[in-house]
Parts: sequence; C-alpha cells; structure tokens
Amino acid sequence: MTTTATRQVVLCHGVFDVLHEGHLAHFREAKRHGERLVVSVTSDQYVNKGPGRPVFSQDIRMAVLRELKVVDELTGLYNAGYMQSRLEEEVRRAMRYHRPCSFLLLNLDDFQQ
Repeated sequence: MTTTATRQVVLCHGVFDVLHEGHLAHFREAKRHGERLVVSVTSDQYVNKGPGRPVFSQDIRMAVLRELKVVDELTGLYNAGYMQSRLEEEVRRAMRYHRPCSFLLLNLDDFQQ
C-alpha cells in the first residue's frame, strides 16, 4: 500500500486465470485497506501453472477483472522483475521528497497451496 497526497492505493497482483470466490474475497479485503484497489495481471508468457495454462488469455482475464466493481484500476504488469523495479523507483522518490512510503505486495500464484 502506498500513500499519495490524497489517497491510499492497494495493489493486488496475480494470474487470476480461473477467477473464484477466494480471489473476490481477497480483493474485498484488500479494498478495505485503501481508497483505491489496483489489480495487475501476470502476462501469458510468464504464467507457469502447468500444461494448458493459462486457460484464459491475458486479455480475457483483464476484461473479466475490469467488470468487478471492487477493482478501481487494472494494469497488465509483466513479471516480478517489473514490480521490483517499480518498488525501487517509488522508494527513491519517497526518500527524495521525504515522504512516507509503504507497500503491500501479495503473490496469489500459490494462493491455494
């Protein structure tokens, strides 16, 4: 979760290939911790869940997530490396402007294990 000048933003990242109630409960809980919920989706080329996966393409997964009222914004991030580089950039920005900076990063890829 990061605090901006006027709002708190919560980020949830995952594959969300076969969307289920556990995902929805997770989104609802995450939304309780901020004013905006941003969901990012692992692109097809980085999904490693076994043969025939993802079942639904990235475009379809994103289209389904866009329809959820609990999701405020949807991004298509490519992998954990991108997330790490963004985290580092935001930390540097917070340090430069002497602002607090906090993050909540949840990996839902192994959520059911």
